[in-house]
Amino acid sequence: HRRCLKMLSGVWFLSVLTVAGILQTESRKTAKDICKIRCLCEEKENVLNINCENKGFTTVSLLQPPQYRIYQLFLNGNLLTRLYPNEFVNYSNAVTLHLGNNGLQEIRTGAFSGLKTLKRL
Repeated sequence: HRRCLKMLSGVWFLSVLTVAGILQTESRKTAKDICKIRCLCEEKENVLNINCENKGFTTVSLLQPPQYRIYQLFLNGNLLTRLYPNEFVNYSNAVTLHLGNNGLQEIRTGAFSGLKTLKRL
């Protein structure tokens, strides 16, 4: 019985260490980690270039905006036919936004709200 308890306490201790390690890793995630999941990213001259071209996105809300100082977002060649209000509300650090070859049919008022640093569309 004691031996079993000792083993269980050892397993419990390892589980706590594993969870603590996972939580610490999660808190350190950067934009590049997010980019590796869906898009290709490369930093040039302190600007992150996020290439999400031809990924089949039907909405921008599927993308998690990066926690990065400034970035360019390339969304060319996706399936973005409509942009709804506040579509880019979380993209305040985007300086360039590329939306070519998406077959856009409708852009609703306020779709670009939140693009505070945008210089090129």
